Formats: sequence, structure tokens, C-alpha cells
Amino acid sequence: MQKKVSKLNVRFLFALCMLITCSLIASSAFAQINITGRVTDKRNQPLPGVTINIKGSDFYTSTNNEGYYKVSVENEKAVLVFSFISYITEERVVGNSKVINVVLIDRVNDLDEVVVIGYGTEKKSDLTGSVSSIKADEIVQSKTVSFIEAMQGKMAGVQITSSSGEPGAGVNISIRGANSINAGTTPLYVIDGIQIDANEGETAGFSSVANPLTSINPSDIESIEVLKDASATAIFGSRGANGVVLITTKSGKGSSKIELNTFTGVSNATKQLDLVGGQDYADYRFELDRFNTFYGEDTDGDGILDTVKDYSSLPSINWQDEVLRPAISQNYNISYSEGGPKTDFSTSLGYFSQEGIVLKNAFERYSLNLNINHKPNIKFKIGTRLNASYVESNGVGSSNGQNLIYNGI
Repeated sequence: MQKKVSKLNVRFLFALCMLITCSLIASSAFAQINITGRVTDKRNQPLPGVTINIKGSDFYTSTNNEGYYKVSVENEKAVLVFSFISYITEERVVGNSKVINVVLIDRVNDLDEVVVIGYGTEKKSDLTGSVSSIKADEIVQSKTVSFIEAMQGKMAGVQITSSSGEPGAGVNISIRGANSINAGTTPLYVIDGIQIDANEGETAGFSSVANPLTSINPSDIESIEVLKDASATAIFGSRGANGVVLITTKSGKGSSKIELNTFTGVSNATKQLDLVGGQDYADYRFELDRFNTFYGEDTDGDGILDTVKDYSSLPSINWQDEVLRPAISQNYNISYSEGGPKTDFSTSLGYFSQEGIVLKNAFERYSLNLNINHKPNIKFKIGTRLNASYVESNGVGSSNGQNLIYNGI
């Protein structure tokens, strides 16, 4: 009897141990470790939309507008992968940490940067020869009236020249040389998907006939891409024969942000022409034309002009000093932007004023930009883009024989 009881006790203890062991294994298999944290850039700014993947699994999540995230892993050996466009991918082992904060670093090599092309977006490394790109920081640093002037010297194969230095003057753009004997070289401009012909002036909705594209505030531009070859411009047909300039204006990103940009500059003529005095000029003109009675006179009565008239008593005026001046330029731009998972908002108000170094020459622009996008679901998106401006340009032209400096001297 005692043997039977002891055998029953042994069996009971064995079954109990097995039950406890299985329970521990099951509980450990289904245990979850909750990890939280924040993802920022090197300037401590939050990065919304950063993709977080548990390495070796199909699980993905992303950071919110403030850069925070929350994820659950099975054990301490799990590896979190943080990836974001234009930033170096980071991997972190969970270990004993319950809070993992990550700082993502900008890519030094921008060949993986995504650029806008005629039919979507592509990696810059795939289109280096056919597409040139300028980002917002480079545009703002140029401190120019028009974004076209900000492109000068920064894009291979793009030649930009101006026939005048007056504020708001027109420019000539040639992308990889001339493509026609009779037609011009002006490329097609596409602003936020809307095709603009810079030669149409009033037809395109601009008030400035000198350079209609000066109505666009460079501070409102997110990026400029220049499409150069046939494959990149195929979607635009013959209108893209001279190349295409794609302009994308700013949209809201991340948390609420208010920016104020301002600058003031002074321009002046670095060198003036050396001019002769009044009497020296009369001597010069008399030597050129001995029959000009305005500069010569007949002193012996033989009907032949033999002496230069005396103009030494007349004052000699350097008209360069009378016409040229130090010219002041000033710019003020205030903007507000905010971006969320479904709605982003961006608006800006700008004022730009530039005086010419020639008296009475001036350019003035008031601009308003408004971009709103809403995406209620993955298949539907609505939005509005408004770019309004008032431009006033005054002064004497510098073409068609109206060059004040040339005619004045």
C-alpha cells in the first residue's frame, strides 16, 4: 500500500513539474517588451514619418508628428531598424533598454536623394546626367529677385544670361545649347504641375512684361529640377524641346513651425569710366569733323574752320556722379507650416524691394503663398495651391537705344 502511494506521489510531482515548465515556456514565448522613444535629427528637430522595422519580421510602424514611437518586441535580442529618406539608416539592439532615442544623420552623398521628374520621382543617382536639382537652402542663400538668377552657375549644361542689370530684367536661358535656328531657347516652366509659358506675359497671368517669373517669391520654393534630355521631358512633348524647369513650392511638414527671414543689402558701382573735360572733348570732336561749326570756328575769314571754340569757361559735369547712387535691397518673409498624417498646411507672406544703381530704377514685389493638402484615405487626395503677387517695376530701360549711361556719355 505504501509503495502504491509513493508511486502516486512521484507521478503527481512529475506531472506538476511538467505543467509548471510548460507554463513558464508558454509565458516566456508570449511575453512582450514595450519600447518607446523619439527620433530627431542632429539639430534636435523631431522627424515625423520615420519607418521603424523589427529586423527579420514584417512588422512596420512610424513616428508621429513629434517624432515619438511605440513598439513591442518579443525579447531583448530584437533589433529595431530606423530608416528615413535622405538620412542614414540606424539599427539598435533592444537589450535591457525600455526607452530608445535615436538621432538620424543626413546623408553626405545626395545621390540617393529623390528628385521630381516629368512623370513622378526618381533617385538622383539614376538621373545625374539628365536632371539638375537645387534645394530651398541654396535658393534662399542667393538673395536674388528671381529664382532664375539663383540657378546661375549651379547647374551643368544650363546657361543663364541677362542683357541688363536693372532690377527685374529679363534673362535668357539655354539648356544644352540651341535646338532650333528660328525658334528661341526658352524652356518650359512647370510650377506645381501647371505649365507656364514665360514668353506669354499677360496671357500667363503675370503683370510684369520684363520678366514675368520675378513674380514668384524664391523663399516659397522647395526645389527646382531642370530636365534636359528626351526621356525626362517626353511627357511634355514638343513643348519640352528646350528643356523643362520643374518648380515645387513648399508644403507643411512635421510640427507647427514659424519662420521669419530678412536681409538688407547695398549695391554700388565698383568702377566709373574715366571721362575727358569739356574743352578736351571739343578738341576731340573738332579733330574728327573739321566742318562742324558747333566745335570749330573761322578766325581768319577764309571760310575754313581752323580753330576750336573756347569751352573752358563752361563747367565740366561728371554725369556718372549725377546718375549713379548706392542702391538698397531689402527682403522680409514670414511663413507658417504644419504637417500631419492626413493634412498639411503652409502659408507665407513676403515683401521684396530692390533699387537700381541708376536713379529712378526700382523693383518691388508683394507675395502671398498658400498650400493646403488633405488625404482622407490612401486613394483620395484634395488640396489647393495659391500663389498671388503684385509686382511694380519702374525706371529707364537699357535696351533698344535707351541705355542711359551709354547715351549720356
